[in-house]
Amino acid sequence: MLGSKLSGAGSAQWRVAIGLAVGLTLGAAVAATQFPAAGNDDSHITYWSAHALAKYGAVLNYNGEHVEQSSSLFLVLVLATLHKLMSLPIPATAWVVSILAAALAVAVATKLSAGLERCAAPLTPLLAATALPFAYWATSGMETALVALLGCAVLEVLGSEIDAERVRPDRKSALGVALMLAFVLVRPETPLVLLCTLGGTAAFYAYLVLVRRDTDARARLLATLVRFGVALGLVLLVTAGRYVVFHAFVPNSAAAKVGGFELSAGVTYLYKAFGKTSYLLAVAGVIGAALCLREALRAKTSSRGPLLVAWTLATASFVVLSGGDWMPAGRLVAPMLPALSVLAAFAVARFIAQSAPAGWVALALLVFVNVRSELKFGASRENGSFSGEAAHEGEDALIGPQKPGFAFTELGNKAHRRDARLLGVLLETLTRLAPSPAHPLYVMSGQAGMVPYYAFREHFGALKFIDLFAITTHDILACIPDDKQHHGIHGVRLDPRYIIDHADEMPAACTARRPDIVFSTGRFPRYLAERGYENVYQGPRELEAYVALAPKR
Repeated sequence: MLGSKLSGAGSAQWRVAIGLAVGLTLGAAVAATQFPAAGNDDSHITYWSAHALAKYGAVLNYNGEHVEQSSSLFLVLVLATLHKLMSLPIPATAWVVSILAAALAVAVATKLSAGLERCAAPLTPLLAATALPFAYWATSGMETALVALLGCAVLEVLGSEIDAERVRPDRKSALGVALMLAFVLVRPETPLVLLCTLGGTAAFYAYLVLVRRDTDARARLLATLVRFGVALGLVLLVTAGRYVVFHAFVPNSAAAKVGGFELSAGVTYLYKAFGKTSYLLAVAGVIGAALCLREALRAKTSSRGPLLVAWTLATASFVVLSGGDWMPAGRLVAPMLPALSVLAAFAVARFIAQSAPAGWVALALLVFVNVRSELKFGASRENGSFSGEAAHEGEDALIGPQKPGFAFTELGNKAHRRDARLLGVLLETLTRLAPSPAHPLYVMSGQAGMVPYYAFREHFGALKFIDLFAITTHDILACIPDDKQHHGIHGVRLDPRYIIDHADEMPAACTARRPDIVFSTGRFPRYLAERGYENVYQGPRELEAYVALAPKR
């Protein structure tokens, strides 16, 4: 029996606990030494929404408008609530929430694996916790780990409900409904992923009932269809609520990126993302998915198998259809890795049942390749986090008399440390210029994260932000000719030259005037010098960024 081959000493629960402890310890050790403060500029776009909700009682963009600039309304709600309760800095809180969500995602994936095949459960955390995209984004302070956690939790709870053949929802179904609602709110694509997951599972059971004449699958089909109906209702409810509050069906950050979708780019992104971590993990996951479906066709096994396969396919399909992402380490792939690890562990467990020595070698190889990929990425220029002693040298990198209370996750991150240097000059300049709501200053940049987060926190209402990617604002789009807008995975890239030359002619509804301050990464550009802007700050090599001040008029 497979159980006897995996047994060893102790009970099954002890084996699962040991596997979870080893997996989390190994994953944490690598992440802490290689990328303790991962991620990029976009995290603070969400932090601002949480700050605004906690302080002003509404989800507002930098300009004080009811615009949903964050991609994760659920994370906004979590961070705002924690900030109100504990008054801790939002960036530091988000970092802790991200790490805890990642650890819980591995734990829930392990439980999900036990419900599918108990002998595979001790293997799952070894694969999930060491998968590069998941481990890297676990320390980013963004919503990536929350997506994985909520996804695995939804699969586990709905799987147990469908297995129990509870067609009618009851009080015990409240947890499933709450988890589905949270999942719908956590990312723009998750409503579609949830509906495709339940729809795909319902199609599987419909095949068993209608084609295979499996009458035992009828109750599971009905239970799945009921959950699909509940999920559809939640999606419609959230969509309607979003339209009432924000006059939009999706977050503005998602709407800005729609025109940049390219199928070929998405396929390439998915392929390269798995190349960063392990093609072996992807292959093992595909084999595990095939085995799950084969066993589900042959016998009345847990519905977690069809749910897992449908969820993984739905997530991978979104990655392809979205055209991918510009951030490092396969961010869009990260949420699917705990579920994919469950399928891979299922395949390895079956392999061990056939040949124990070869199966254990396969497991060791999968873990080895995962860890090697993490170490290789940690030493590469793509790694957005400082490591070792360099991660604790942030204060020495700051200049200027005004230094906000930065969190470690900011000082240990390369993009954030670059912005922290710039902020010293920018905040000093803003204090000197003394903007007010009656006489606001216009700030223009393609960087909508850390710098505007701190600048607008200090001068909210006295600044107006012109977002060159239209992630946090959208009014200006109607005022820019189509040939001056370039759609891509970053958002809608607006021509900064056109804005500077024509902003003063635009209607007030466009929320644009000739920018008083321009900041960005890189070197001070020639087009600003030609228009009379003064370069008041230029960052050093490796941390290049500039602040430009408009000439007095």
